[in-house]
Amino acid sequence: GPNFYQMLDVTRGSSAVDIKRAYKRMSLELHPDKNPSPTAIDDFAALKNGYDVLMDMETREIYNRFGEDKVK
Repeated sequence: GPNFYQMLDVTRGSSAVDIKRAYKRMSLELHPDKNPSPTAIDDFAALKNGYDVLMDMETREIYNRFGEDKVK
């Protein structure tokens, strides 16, 4: 899947505040209620998953070390 940092337009060094701000901005664009795209539901779910992983410091560390497969 896509890199969670790229998806949220943040870097590995981004703070929780930066990630939360980016998530809010991106969710306004991708939310199925706002986005008529047929992929909006899946895109929003991927965004939410990336946000959840990056906001949890333990899960984020696992993601940074081993990638998405280890945090599913």
